Amino acid sequence: MTVPASDLAMKHQGRPIANVALVAGYAAATGVMALSSLTQAITERFPGESGKLNARVADEAYHYMESLMTSSASTGKTEAKL
Repeated sequence: MTVPASDLAMKHQGRPIANVALVAGYAAATGVMALSSLTQAITERFPGESGKLNARVADEAYHYMESLMTSSASTGKTEAKL
């Protein structure tokens, strides 16, 4: 399973910085952190517009991975659409 991390970063930030999307995808896949905790940590660490944009990246990546995992569990597919 993969998350289109650079694409999501470009969509929301205009830059292909994939770190937040990768962390969010990992959090969704493993259950190690709830999305609300992740977005709170992001907005606290990066206040202002940067934090808001990164939180949007995290939100979409997290939900992307959740949908991918749900789809994979029911159909065996390992790809989802953005």
